[in-house]
Amino acid sequence: MNTFDTIRQIISESNVIDLDTIKLETTFEELDMDSLEVFELIFQAENKFNIKVPNTELAIKDVQGIVNLIDSLRN
Repeated sequence: MNTFDTIRQIISESNVIDLDTIKLETTFEELDMDSLEVFELIFQAENKFNIKVPNTELAIKDVQGIVNLIDSLRN
């Protein structure tokens, strides 16, 4: 499973959102995710991918942003 699919799955399960509505360009605002839910998403991604997201990177606004960040930390 690639990064996008994994993030999409986490968002879908955590927020009861249909997978088909989650696209790379989808913002967290469009998904009605508040900052606490985004933080939880980042925490779950850290555990899933065995990475650590620096606190300076927490201003992510959309799915593409978190996918890019995770991919950069995995390499």
